[in-house]
Formats: sequence, C-alpha cells, structure tokens
Amino acid sequence: TLSVAVRKATAAILDRERETITRLARAAEFRDPETGAHIQRMSHYSAMIARRMGLGTELADALLWLHPCMTSASSAFPTPSCSSPDA
Repeated sequence: TLSVAVRKATAAILDRERETITRLARAAEFRDPETGAHIQRMSHYSAMIARRMGLGTELADALLWLHPCMTSASSAFPTPSCSSPDA
C-alpha cells in the first residue's frame, strides 16, 4: 500500500541522513582524534539529558544524531576567537 511505501522511503531517507552525519563526525576525527571523541561524548550526553528531562525518546534520538552534525559543521568553519594563535 501507499502508506507502507511511504514509511519505507522515509526510513531509507533517515538512514542516509544518519550515515551522512556519521561520516561528517568521522571527518572531524581525522582532523583531530580528541575532537572526534568529544563530539561522540557530547552527542550521547545531550540525548541522555533530554531523556532525563522527560523530553521524549524522539527528541533524544534527534539530539543524538543532530549534535555531531552541528559540531562537525562548526569545526569546519573555525572562528578567529576560537582558534589558537598557532592555527
């Protein structure tokens, strides 16, 4: 049926988005292994805090996947105030 096809297509899109986010986070790890590990830790902490605040599993899962994307994007565009003098 149409609803089954839509569900399958939506699941495939979400899988591709998660794969893209995972690859971005891994790219940050190649740049700096400590940053990559930090991204993963903060991602899990964000999801855990959301669950403990009662914000729901859906939001917690979204934070788990969204945090690495935001952090990877921000590390791709360093700001002068965040850069060390040696950078």
